[in-house]
Amino acid sequence: MTQYARPESIVETQWMEEHLNDDGIRIVEADVDIGAYVGGHVPGAVQRDRMSHLNPTIQRDILDIEQMQRLVGESGIGPDTRMILYGDFTNRFTSYAFWQMKIYGHEHVSVLNGGREK
Repeated sequence: MTQYARPESIVETQWMEEHLNDDGIRIVEADVDIGAYVGGHVPGAVQRDRMSHLNPTIQRDILDIEQMQRLVGESGIGPDTRMILYGDFTNRFTSYAFWQMKIYGHEHVSVLNGGREK
């Protein structure tokens, strides 16, 4: 098994399946192809796409703090929520969402190892 420098930042599919209904867990699918979510997703996951949710509409930049607070609030995520992110294209925009969450200080965020494909 591969060792990770930050193992708390990665979860395996088995762990996620075992914790789907835990209080304080929120699964977020971050995609480019928004139709992928409609075609099937992890039970209880909320969908956030790159263009509508993760990028400001006027300039190509990260969300500002107010935009990020609004997005996570609308997604049912609080400061103590453990957020598990996954998505298409080998987690490309999942990683982008993870990075933005870390910039704004969300401590409890992880990426599903293998993303949608797994």
